[in-house]
Amino acid sequence: MENETTDPDAENKILLEPYEYIRTIPGKQIRPKLIKAFNHWLHISDDKLVLISEIIEMLHNASLLIDDIQDNSKLRRGSP
Repeated sequence: MENETTDPDAENKILLEPYEYIRTIPGKQIRPKLIKAFNHWLHISDDKLVLISEIIEMLHNASLLIDDIQDNSKLRRGSP
């Protein structure tokens, strides 16, 4: 068998396409509003709050992708 070389960046791009696509579909922005509301009391620094928000969005979008796969959904937020 020949030694095949693959481009890791190309592989990552293919794997991330569904995630990147779901990020572009607008939602209700409930999580950012909740984070802002909680931070009224918690007073977390802006740099940490940005990181926390990004992680929460990543986890949420990953859960949406898993849900769509399990349900064999054709649409997410009304978009294919």
